Amino acid sequence: MASTPQIAEFGIALQPRFNRLWSVQQSLGHMSCVQNSETDIPALVITHEPEFPQTIGSMHPDLFLFARAIDMHSAVDQHRKFRELIRRKTNSLVLTVREVLLMGTNDYRQRYELEQLAQKSIQYKLDNEIKTNELREEDNLLLQSNYKEEALNKLTEEQLVDVILSQPSVIVQKRKGDEEGIESSIVEMKPLTNLTFCRDQQITTRKGVVIGSMRRIQREIESQVMEFVFKKLNIPIIHRLPKVDGEDRLCLEGGDFLPAGDHCFIGCGLRTNKKAIEYMLKHDLFGTETVVVVEDRTDCHMDRMHLDTVFSIADEKICILSDDISGPKAIPKRKRVVTEYKRIREKEKDQKKLILKDKEKDNQKEQQKDGEQSRENEDDKNDDKKEDEKEKHKYQGKEKEKEKKEIIGNYYVGAKEIEFGQYLTNNLQYTIIPIPAHVQLKLGCNILSLGKGRVICTHEDTARLLVKEEKFKGQIYLIPFDEIIAMNGGVHCATFLIRHPPSFVYTSPYNNALISQSSQMQQQLYPFQTTSPSISQNIQSFFSQGQSPSPDHSPDAQYGSVHVPVGASPSLIYYSQQQQQSQQLQQFQYPYPFIARPQFLPFPINYPGQITSISTVHRKAANQTSSTSNQTEPLLPFQKVSSHQKLQSTELDVSNEQILESGVEADGNLNAAADGGVNDQDDKY
Repeated sequence: MASTPQIAEFGIALQPRFNRLWSVQQSLGHMSCVQNSETDIPALVITHEPEFPQTIGSMHPDLFLFARAIDMHSAVDQHRKFRELIRRKTNSLVLTVREVLLMGTNDYRQRYELEQLAQKSIQYKLDNEIKTNELREEDNLLLQSNYKEEALNKLTEEQLVDVILSQPSVIVQKRKGDEEGIESSIVEMKPLTNLTFCRDQQITTRKGVVIGSMRRIQREIESQVMEFVFKKLNIPIIHRLPKVDGEDRLCLEGGDFLPAGDHCFIGCGLRTNKKAIEYMLKHDLFGTETVVVVEDRTDCHMDRMHLDTVFSIADEKICILSDDISGPKAIPKRKRVVTEYKRIREKEKDQKKLILKDKEKDNQKEQQKDGEQSRENEDDKNDDKKEDEKEKHKYQGKEKEKEKKEIIGNYYVGAKEIEFGQYLTNNLQYTIIPIPAHVQLKLGCNILSLGKGRVICTHEDTARLLVKEEKFKGQIYLIPFDEIIAMNGGVHCATFLIRHPPSFVYTSPYNNALISQSSQMQQQLYPFQTTSPSISQNIQSFFSQGQSPSPDHSPDAQYGSVHVPVGASPSLIYYSQQQQQSQQLQQFQYPYPFIARPQFLPFPINYPGQITSISTVHRKAANQTSSTSNQTEPLLPFQKVSSHQKLQSTELDVSNEQILESGVEADGNLNAAADGGVNDQDDKY
C-alpha cells in the first residue's frame, strides 16, 4: 500500500512527488521533445544520482564496466552540485530517474504502474536441486504472480524503486532436514550499475526520442526503465529499434550521437554498429540534411568506446578532438574515417530514378542486340565478341548495383573515406581544439554544452585549451566529477536532454525590465501589499513575513499563514498601485519552465482548491481568481529572436550563499550554489 503522505497544518500533503507530475507533463506538452543541436539551451535534463547499485558495481569494477571503485559519498555530492549548476545556468527542469519514478504516486494509477514495473523486475527461480513437479500445491501458490503482486502492494514507493534498480531474483530452495516446504537464503541481482549515464539508452534527434539497443548485457534492462520514465512524463517515443539476435543485431547507444543543426554525427564502432545506422537512415529517424558517420574500424577500445569520449562540440563550428585521433600526433590505428550521407531532394530523387530507369532500358536493348548477333553469327569471331559483350554487361550490372547501394532510404553517399579531422576542417569549416591523449583518457573530451557558448567540463587542461582558443568566447564551468568519471562516463554521458529550438532565448520572469514591457505592468508591483521598490527586496520582505526557506522545506513553501504545495501550472496573483486603488484583483498565468520552484516566487500562487490561509484577504483573493478571466496579456518568461544574442543572467539574486558541505539537495534552495563556486556576476551569456 502507498505510504501515507505527511499532512500539513491545513491538511495539505507535503511530498513534492505527489504534486509535480501533472505540472511537468503539461509543461512538456507545450514543447517539442527534440534536440536540434548540442549548442541549444537545455529545457529538460534527466540524470541518475549514484546509489546502492553503484556500490555493487564497485565490488568488482572491471566486471561492471567501471574504471575503479568509487567513494559513494563524494559521488553523490559531486552529482548534486552538477545538477544544481545546470539548474542555475539554464533554468531548465532537472530531474533524477528516482524522482520521476516517485512522481504522482498519490494517484493510484501511477502507484499501480510502478508496482507493475517492479513486478517485472523480481524473479522467483528454483534452485537446481528442486524440480517443478516436486513442489507441493501450497508451494506452487507461493511462486505465482498473484503472491508477488500481493507482496509488492505492501511496499512503499521508495521500496518499489529500490526493487526496480536492483532487479533481484529470489532463489527458491528446499528446506533442510525432514521438514517439508521451501525457503530461500540466496538473492541474486542484476543491478543497474550503469544507469548513472542516462544518455546511452536512447538518442534524441531532430525528430524525437529513439529507444536504442545496448550492446553490453549489463545494460539491457536500462532501456526499459528509461522508456517507463519517458512514458510517465508524456515524452513521445517516435521509434524503437527492433531486437534482432545474431549477426543482424542492431546496436545503438546515445553516447555515439551528437546533433549539430543541419548535420549530425553518429559514431560507428565498439557500441554502435553499421546495421543500426543504416536502419536509422532507412526510416529517416535522424531528420537532418546530412548524417556524418564516424567509423572506428581498427581501435574499438573501451577508453574510446563512444564518439563523445574523443569528440565534443563546444560552440557553433568549434569542437574539441583527441589529438591521437586526428592531427600530427594521431596514431594510425586510432584514426576515424567519415562517410557522409546527404538527404535526397525531391527533384534529385526523381532524377536518380530516371537515370536508373534509362540504364535499365539501355541494358535491355543491348541484351536484345546480343541475342540477335548470337543467332546470326555462329563463327568463332562472333563468339569472341559475344564473350566480350557479356563481360561488359556484367561490369555494367555491378556498377548499377553499386550505385543502388550508395542510396539508403532518403539519403545518398555524398563523400566517403575521409579522415575525420580533415572532414571537420574542410567540409564543415570547424575549428578543432586538439586535446592531449592523456587528458582524453580522463574523459577530458567529454564536455556538456549549456547553450550559447556555456560549457561544463571536468578537466582543467581542457578548460585552459578552450580559453586559449581565440574563436571561443563562451563561459567554462570547471567542476569536480572524478568519482562519476570512475564509472567510465562524463558529464555528457550522464545526461538525457531535450533542448529548446535554436531561436530560443530565455529571459527570467523576475527581470524588472521584462515586466515593464507590459503596458499594464508599468506601475509598481506590491506583492503581499509590501512596498519594496524591487523584486529582490520584495522577496526579502516576503521571507521576513513568514518562515524562511530551508532545504527541509525545499519542495513546498510555508510562509507565515500560507501553505502552497508544488502542483499544476500556477497563476500569479499580484497587486499594482492602480489596481489597489480600484480594489481589483488581476490574475497572471505563470508559464513554463519555472515549474520546478514556484514556491520561491514572491507572490501567492493560485492552486485551485488548494490554497489555504487564515487570512481573509488571501482567501477572498483565491476564491476570486477561480472565476476571474485574464485581463492582461501573458507575461512570457522568454522571447524568440532571429539573431544570436547574449543571455543575461536569469538568476534571482536573494543571496550569494553556497551549498553547505553536507550535500543537501540544492533543489530546496533557489540561491544555492556549487561549492566549486560559480559567480553569477561574471555571467555574460
